[in-house]
Amino acid sequence: MVLFKRPLPSKQLYSTAVSE
Repeated sequence: MVLFKRPLPSKQLYSTAVSE
């Protein structure tokens, strides 16, 4: 959930964080 909290420049990364 660290990635989700971090400011992701790409929405794709955000999707990956949510999946995990």
